[in-house]
Amino acid sequence: MDSFDEDLYIFKKHEVKKLYHPLDFYKNISMNKDKSEHIKNAIELIESISNLIGVDKNYIGIEGSTLLFCFNRNSDIDVLIYGYNNAIKVANKFRLLNNNKNIRFYNKKDFNNIIKDRKMLGYGRSKTAILTQELRRFYGFIRNKRFSIINVLSNEDKPIIDLKRKIKCLGLFKNELFITEDKYSIVSPGVILGKDKEENKYRIELINPYGINQAKKTKSFSSGEKFMKI
Repeated sequence: MDSFDEDLYIFKKHEVKKLYHPLDFYKNISMNKDKSEHIKNAIELIESISNLIGVDKNYIGIEGSTLLFCFNRNSDIDVLIYGYNNAIKVANKFRLLNNNKNIRFYNKKDFNNIIKDRKMLGYGRSKTAILTQELRRFYGFIRNKRFSIINVLSNEDKPIIDLKRKIKCLGLFKNELFITEDKYSIVSPGVILGKDKEENKYRIELINPYGINQAKKTKSFSSGEKFMKI
């Protein structure tokens, strides 16, 4: 897509053999008695999110290699939580997952790996910036298998980004912003309102889930994204 300076990969309709929906994972896997350790971890994680945080299993999905059953021993477990009201539950009660003895959150032993992994993805201008943003995310480990929880808006939620508007890529924007509004910082796609040290105001739209940032008001946000004109 020239407007975004990005590559967009698409498939022709006749090439699609099967559709997988993240919300179908738990329902379908519950009927399958042949489960690997990776799948057992995914199931336990879903049930812990439901029991400890209070999100109905019907709104908990699995994506990525776990959904497609093409995972390996290094694969993460990627969880999607649907609906803004459920996103609020996750934001307020995420730490309750620690009540499951098989689940742990990041600690200092993980910091070097975090910095190494995220530098490969190209965000974060310093070790401090990378750790600050990464530790705000809903990430952890279940039996040493890393997992991520990403909240997404459901079809019933009011859209916060107009996908039909015309935008143009102006270049790379790097700055440190201080957050003034964080209502939609807990979902993907997300929106953060902020201002820089010169009091210039910005609206940051985070489309890529790797950019999700659960920062709160008055906290800083290090941005290194493409700057678009609407």
